[in-house]
Amino acid sequence: MKYCYKCKQIKPLVAFHKDMTKKDGVSSKCKICKATYRKVYYQKNKDKELQGMKQYHLDNSEKIRKKAQEYYATEQGLKQHRLDVKEYRKKYPERCKAHSQFTYALKVNKLKRPTTCELCGIKCKPEGHHPDYSKPLDVQWLCHKCHTKLQHCQSPCSIEEQNEIQN
Repeated sequence: MKYCYKCKQIKPLVAFHKDMTKKDGVSSKCKICKATYRKVYYQKNKDKELQGMKQYHLDNSEKIRKKAQEYYATEQGLKQHRLDVKEYRKKYPERCKAHSQFTYALKVNKLKRPTTCELCGIKCKPEGHHPDYSKPLDVQWLCHKCHTKLQHCQSPCSIEEQNEIQN
């Protein structure tokens, strides 16, 4: 049992997050109080939080991608992936149609994949980026890193930031 200094209640240890910096190995705020605090903090500092998450994703994209691949290799991950794909197709039918037409065009050699990224020029197996989904065969050929950066700047980045990525 432990006392939460925020809600002033005595709760079982499982109601607290682990914190090895504390003497007893658990946080001094219970999970409910901590969640409430995080929600309020997030609402007050939304821009800062989103920028931090975006930066973390950009800095650790390969690590995140590897973890996701490991998870989707499990049975639970496979089930979740199927649900996610179904939901995505329902939500973005135009994107899915463009992707399907693009993939077919590659398969029948109507489109030829180059060997370098159009933005940074490195030698790789570039991915096709659709600036406009209504033109499925009009793609920009980008390495994974450039593609990820460009995708993450689609909404929140300004025109100047997108141009900076492209230059």
